[in-house]
Amino acid sequence: MPTEEHKAHLYEPEEREQKLPQWAQYLLLDMRREMRALRSTLDATKGDHPDSNVKLWGTTVGEHVDLRKNSHISFKMEAGNVQVYHERNGRLRVQGDYRLVVYPEASNALSVELEGDHDHLNR
Repeated sequence: MPTEEHKAHLYEPEEREQKLPQWAQYLLLDMRREMRALRSTLDATKGDHPDSNVKLWGTTVGEHVDLRKNSHISFKMEAGNVQVYHERNGRLRVQGDYRLVVYPEASNALSVELEGDHDHLNR
């Protein structure tokens, strides 16, 4: 894992870059700007959100990540999309592009199916 000092060094030009053509120096400068913006976005996404009520479990970074409070999550399914988010009344809102079919699994679990136009799956 890169240290903070190493990360900061990534944004600074190296002495040997002065020998490169000017177009290459500008390209490296643009890439550093883009890298800073991407790092900022990544840090905001996986940053410390102690008041968060939305958490990603089993992410590729190997840890659980808090998203911003009241984040909306969208799931892409075969028949369309399903969005999940917190409502002000403390409930979860599950909304689909088409009609949702809810299957109770147990007293603390359920499954949701999006009942879209399934004809396209058989073509």
